[in-house]
Amino acid sequence: MTSPEDAKSASRSVRNVAWSSLTEAEADAIRAIYEDAFPATERRVLAEVVATSDWLWVAKSDDTVTGFATAALLPTANAALLQYLAVVPRFQSAGIGSLLLACIERDLCDSGNALDGVYIEIEPLDGPDDGQQTERRYTFYLRWGAEPVIRMQEYFIADFSSASPSRVPMLLLWRSLSGAGQPGSDRLRDALSDIYESEYSQYADPSFFNDILGRVRG
Repeated sequence: MTSPEDAKSASRSVRNVAWSSLTEAEADAIRAIYEDAFPATERRVLAEVVATSDWLWVAKSDDTVTGFATAALLPTANAALLQYLAVVPRFQSAGIGSLLLACIERDLCDSGNALDGVYIEIEPLDGPDDGQQTERRYTFYLRWGAEPVIRMQEYFIADFSSASPSRVPMLLLWRSLSGAGQPGSDRLRDALSDIYESEYSQYADPSFFNDILGRVRG
């Protein structure tokens, strides 16, 4: 097993690639990381992630896939949604996650879309999941410069594991890329509309979307 010291000394890289360019071994590794890192309530069939993601980043240490991230363009809101980011547990103290975020920021800023920022969905600090892990994830994104969306009173996503309409409480974060600060209420509603269409419209009826819109301040 790789120790944290070995992981830090390995040759690390992150590349922005197309799903179609992955080798079979790389695709299998990403699938394994994905299924291990996210609970069933937050995990779609991977083919749906492939279909809705506009960016894919793959992290490697030497020749081993150690993490990945995906993001979707939110065209009406002029922003992006960080759909998933995960790192193999034994590499989580090796700076892989921070390297992924640095490359995400670079590539989104260089994408030609002049995006205002990135939305991120994470488990709330007062949720039922492991408190330490939730707090680490929250702190991880805060160190990157993300912050809770102040105009979002309460946020939730559709439960991907349930055949009947169900909601999973989440916390919506915002990372500005343009220096413009927090999104206004109109921009936030645009983003919520884009997120619903991209991520949740197949799993929730319009009342789900209307309920979220009703929780926007201002």
